[in-house]
Amino acid sequence: MTTLDAPSTAPIEFTAEHHQLPFADMLNFVITRELTGSLHLEPSGVTLHLRRGMLDAAQGHEPLGQILLRRGYLTEDTLADALAGPDLLGQNLIYSGVLTLDHVQDALRYQAQLALAAALQTPPTRYTLRSAVSSLPEPRAGLGGDVLLAELVADDELLPLRSAFHIAPTYGDVHLPHQAWQVLRLCNGRRTLERVLAASGLPPVEARDAVRYLIARRLIVQSAVIGLKLISVRLKPATSTYQPPAALRANLFLKHLDGLTDAWTIAQKLKFSLEEAATLLVSLHRDGLVEVVRGHRELDLLAEEF
Repeated sequence: MTTLDAPSTAPIEFTAEHHQLPFADMLNFVITRELTGSLHLEPSGVTLHLRRGMLDAAQGHEPLGQILLRRGYLTEDTLADALAGPDLLGQNLIYSGVLTLDHVQDALRYQAQLALAAALQTPPTRYTLRSAVSSLPEPRAGLGGDVLLAELVADDELLPLRSAFHIAPTYGDVHLPHQAWQVLRLCNGRRTLERVLAASGLPPVEARDAVRYLIARRLIVQSAVIGLKLISVRLKPATSTYQPPAALRANLFLKHLDGLTDAWTIAQKLKFSLEEAATLLVSLHRDGLVEVVRGHRELDLLAEEF
């Protein structure tokens, strides 16, 4: 399990523009890497709360009370009384015996699905990912990662074609349709899905269906390169044995690692490809020239691939 709130990692918060890093790509990464945190979307003001890759709650889209009214679970008077209670609405309704846990969770799941569908249909112009120290209190929506992935890849426009994917670790025999195999064998963690589809030789519709099949079943996962957004490192204090990297581009990259700016932003500023930035970062860390300020686990994942 990967979490944003690992004890050895400083709290993470970063903002990304949708046109630079599509929201669906980041959401796919959060789900498949089973991260814990929140995604705040602008300009809608919606916040998605995720725990280990599951969607636990959505705030700022449609109020839970309105959903309960529409489903006939409450009257206006009962809702007003529950809203005046000491705890969260769902808790007040359960503790007072007005609704069962199943009824409240059903409404929370529907609320989360509505918010997610709206965010995918009209992506935010920008979004902020924040780590979480603790999970939300019960009751929670608890929409599983498999459900979210199925929703995420249902629309052609949402497929993370600009991201690179690699084959996921599997246990036991895996039987694939021919089209899925044609795509799977090309996912090496360096090629974007767009390039994979072009090289597969499959008709576009069949190729995209194969990608959906593989992502929904977690047979391919996004390259850890997207984790550059979560990593900040800085130069270690100089010692008598300090040897700067010989390569000019490695030195240039090293000079910008200030411990505050994430590696993704630095790569964009220097006009380095993400693959080059990942390779340089892993090399500098292995050589003991930099120390991690945040994103320890994400850098470990990068090191496994680069």
